[in-house]
Amino acid sequence: MKNIVTLILLISCWATASLHAQRAPIETPRVLKVASSKAGNYIYLTGRDEVEGKDTAILHATDHFIIKRMPFVLITDSTKAKAALKNFKTIGKAEKANSDKVLKELFNENDLTDVKRFLDKKTNKELLDFVDKHVKASDYGFLYSLIEIRMMMGQVYLDTEVKDGEVMYYQVIRVDKNKKEYPWGVALAQSKVGNYALSYLKPKVTALQSTDSSVNITWKLKISEAMVNTFPKPITRASFDPKGDLLMVPFPLSALSGRVVPTREGKTIPGIKLIPSINRTLDTLTFNYSGTVGKDEQFAAYLMAEDEIYNQGVHSDTAVVFGVEARSIPLIYGVRVSEIENGICLAWDKLPNKSYVTGVEVTRYDSQDTMVPLGVLSASDTTYTDYAIKVGEHYRYHVRALFIHGIGITQEAPAQGVGTYTKFSKPLPPYNLEVSSNVKNVSLSWKGADEPGFYGYFVYRGTSPKKMYLIAGPVKEKKYTDTSESLSGRSQYYYAVRNQNLRQDTSMYSNIVTVIPIKKIDVIAPDNIQFYYVNGKLRVMWDDTRTQDNAIETFLIQRRKKGETEYVTMKPKEAGNAFLVDSLIQRGTTYQYRVASVAFTGDMSAYSDITEYSLEKPKIETVNEFYVRNITAGVEVSIPEIIYSNRKGYTIYRRNATGGDFVKVHTMPSDTFVFTDEKIEKGQTYIYAISITENDGKEGEMGLSRSVEK
Repeated sequence: MKNIVTLILLISCWATASLHAQRAPIETPRVLKVASSKAGNYIYLTGRDEVEGKDTAILHATDHFIIKRMPFVLITDSTKAKAALKNFKTIGKAEKANSDKVLKELFNENDLTDVKRFLDKKTNKELLDFVDKHVKASDYGFLYSLIEIRMMMGQVYLDTEVKDGEVMYYQVIRVDKNKKEYPWGVALAQSKVGNYALSYLKPKVTALQSTDSSVNITWKLKISEAMVNTFPKPITRASFDPKGDLLMVPFPLSALSGRVVPTREGKTIPGIKLIPSINRTLDTLTFNYSGTVGKDEQFAAYLMAEDEIYNQGVHSDTAVVFGVEARSIPLIYGVRVSEIENGICLAWDKLPNKSYVTGVEVTRYDSQDTMVPLGVLSASDTTYTDYAIKVGEHYRYHVRALFIHGIGITQEAPAQGVGTYTKFSKPLPPYNLEVSSNVKNVSLSWKGADEPGFYGYFVYRGTSPKKMYLIAGPVKEKKYTDTSESLSGRSQYYYAVRNQNLRQDTSMYSNIVTVIPIKKIDVIAPDNIQFYYVNGKLRVMWDDTRTQDNAIETFLIQRRKKGETEYVTMKPKEAGNAFLVDSLIQRGTTYQYRVASVAFTGDMSAYSDITEYSLEKPKIETVNEFYVRNITAGVEVSIPEIIYSNRKGYTIYRRNATGGDFVKVHTMPSDTFVFTDEKIEKGQTYIYAISITENDGKEGEMGLSRSVEK
């Protein structure tokens, strides 16, 4: 890694520069351990093993250590490394505690008293003298694991003047008692990142025990050094360190301690540090806590794993105990059982108002010894009524007090009582009965109170609300489907529902609903279609089939022109009429009519046979008044100048007076009134006649004739 290369270059360059500067043998510089916390960076000047071995004599001869620091600079060659050494600045020194002031900065009053007592020292001066002469870890026993002790011995330095995430180089110089300086070591650290392994270590509560004066809690924490490799490293890393090599776990997991945070009656008290024991397989830490508690007092605590520089992990689940024990715990000793209308009532003496009493559990056993949990009531409840029971059945009830889980106290033997159910009230009628129909069946649904002693619902049907018959029951659900094939779409049906209990007491009817089933009705078709034409309107009449079938409500008439395939559908002006007036017919056209009966449900009969009607067209008029006269060009034929709306034109015919048939000589439109016949001979007599052609192309007969001599 580049940062490691940089560190080696700095060590080499720094050692060489120091040798040339002092012209004296120097100690080999070392890479020092640095541990990061939210308080800052702890620089370990020597380790437990070194202080008991090779460093013992050196430390006896050491007055203090000078600590220098510079921000990280990425360096890859020795020339730049030498130049970078000039950026180091002295930030402090590590030395043995030598005053009361230093001791007070490291320890609170109680902790300082404990340190002196363990080392068998009565005064601060005796403690300072001891520190001045003792540099080995074994001289301090288990106290050496405390970071404050090692700082008191001048073997650890805390750099608090750093920012989150910034990377620092440290240079440490040893100064002996003759004031000579020697390179001691260097270190590289990412500041205030903490111990990321702790967030993956959650202690578990494994034992709780309490009396009315004491409490004992045990936590266990699974550990193994192999676990560290499975923990994901934090995402926040230095830009030059993508793999997170600087984010190291600074302490073995087996060296962790625990921090207990107790709460008494809801108030948190100062945390307590616990030193755990480790099992023989070195994979589990056990933390034991013992404390005092007042009678009925609530006590809670949780534990967090903690390393020696006070980085803390996630806390365990909170253990809650109370100052109680089995011989003084309040219990339910008896239950009174009485039969009431619709159920069995249980009663017991009220439990005292204690925060560790959480409720009352009620359980029922039937004659087959089948157990049914009836529920958990509040601790203040003193009665329970059981309605979900069968008539005549004997029941056995268990009632017991419940306590907060985990305090190790239960009511082993419940209070017991026996009861029988024989009394219940007359059932209430169902309500909100609703009905709907489809092509197959009629569906009913309703609402009803969930009553004790319920046996079932009974469904009634009839064609009159005063005369209904039972058709189904007992029905357990609040719905019923009537699939009877006898239901007719011609009839209106009435439905109602009753409720019945186990003693066969029956309620009043529900609300009554009506429905006409949606089923096809076969009705007869009309017959004997007749016509009557007057004043330009055709009256179409047929036999009134309603006199034969009261399900018929109206009629449907269809008409088409003969030769067409599609019918036009029409209805009588009023639904009650058995005739229709058709004013849209034309003379000369043949119309075909057919009629069907329509029931009130919308069902139709077949159509009647087709009956035809044709209104003859009026005879085309003849031209009886016209004029013929000789003119120079021939014979002029003229008619009165009148325009008729239905005329297309006129056809002029001619024949010789001596014999022969009329021949067509000219056709003129209806708005032309004069024609000159030029194809004639002088000395001849001609006879003329005229016919009319209407807009539809039909030509009428010739009218009166006129003769003229040329």
